[in-house]
Amino acid sequence: MPSSIPRSFPAAVAILLALGAGNTGSAQQGNGTPWTFRTGALLSGSSDTSLEGYKVLSGIGLGAGVRRNISSVLSAEFNAAVVSREVILEEVSGDEASVGSMETLPMNLLAQVRPQLGGGVHPYGGVGLNFTPVWEKTGALDSDDIAPTFGVAVRFGVDFDLSRTVLLNLDLGWNTAEPDIEAGDVRITTITINPLTLSAGVGFRF
Repeated sequence: MPSSIPRSFPAAVAILLALGAGNTGSAQQGNGTPWTFRTGALLSGSSDTSLEGYKVLSGIGLGAGVRRNISSVLSAEFNAAVVSREVILEEVSGDEASVGSMETLPMNLLAQVRPQLGGGVHPYGGVGLNFTPVWEKTGALDSDDIAPTFGVAVRFGVDFDLSRTVLLNLDLGWNTAEPDIEAGDVRITTITINPLTLSAGVGFRF
């Protein structure tokens, strides 16, 4: 049930991040620091137009994440972002009108594979779960309900060492997100966003 998602998702975060608690020795990389915090800016793609003519435009946002190395090649990461998106409605005549905007809070819990190639370049790939609630709305959307979504998340990226503790991060992610827009108990439309997200930022090992 949707009401169980907010309770189960944080619990899964705690479990996965705790997996490496007893494996510090094997999880440490060359700099001896198993934890990494990263933050940066992101660009997230637009949605497909629904049958009812609603479409969510591409959005920009800020994100952050924390990663825990579990072994020399495995890690767990939790990341979240704040993304602002405008929603438009395409009329039968072909005209488009804004119906407001929404602030989404996509959160991802990922298991990652990080092959050790040597040098200062560290690629990775990961798969996991996504939970995306909408925490603020404007315009006509303010009187509607937008259901949170729960789905699959996939991410690929690379870290470039700037020093032993500082890195540059580039990341490409995708997740399923198909929220319902409802007025009272009546569903107005289901929007298939399934956004592709590109982000760039810096990270700090500790």
